Amino acid sequence: MTQDLLEEVANLSYVLFRVAETIENDYLRDRIKMRSIDLIESSMLRSSEEFLNHSGILRQLVSLAYKLNHITEKNKNIIVDKIYDFEYVLIPEERGSFNAETVFTSYSEPEVVDDDFDIALNEEEEVFEDEIVEEDTSIIKENNSAINNSAKSDIDLPNDDVAKEDEDSDRKRSKADVRRDLVLEKVKKEGICFIRDLMASFPDYSERTLRYDLESLIEEGKIEKIGNSGPGTFYRSL
Repeated sequence: MTQDLLEEVANLSYVLFRVAETIENDYLRDRIKMRSIDLIESSMLRSSEEFLNHSGILRQLVSLAYKLNHITEKNKNIIVDKIYDFEYVLIPEERGSFNAETVFTSYSEPEVVDDDFDIALNEEEEVFEDEIVEEDTSIIKENNSAINNSAKSDIDLPNDDVAKEDEDSDRKRSKADVRRDLVLEKVKKEGICFIRDLMASFPDYSERTLRYDLESLIEEGKIEKIGNSGPGTFYRSL
């Protein structure tokens, strides 16, 4: 990982800690915090395998927190998408020779935008009730800023700027968002879609990443899985 990407990992861990503070379940809160630290340690050690293990567990813990109504769906989606982006960079068969930093920052392609962790807190999540971030921060643009300044979350609270934030969020689409939309379109087009169909249509993505996308689409209620993960298993849109 480059220094910029290491700082992005610190940014992600910072946000995970902030969101974890709103979780009432002590065990789940502590597990998310612990895995957030593991994420930083594995990135500093340049251990892609360990990072992917920790990130996979974090995705499941965050999804569990959402299902238990500890965090909002918006928070869950933003954090999980960011984790998917890191996994996309670190999976060797996908990384190839492209510049990994462009997954997070690309100013020439509108569909790839700096992720600022547009975290939305529900009424029960009172930790950040009085905090409003006034500036757009980017780890890549603010390399000289301290992590606790450059890693600020955009807290989506009830105020006069809600409409503007909603409009801005439509333009903040991560690489994972774009990829999942393409997978969803393929499933809808096929009617009955096997994993081999997706692998043939998206040769640049690994089977592991495509399964991540399918899992996410299932959680969002957009597709369903028919079968027990054997060769006859297929997916169809809802």
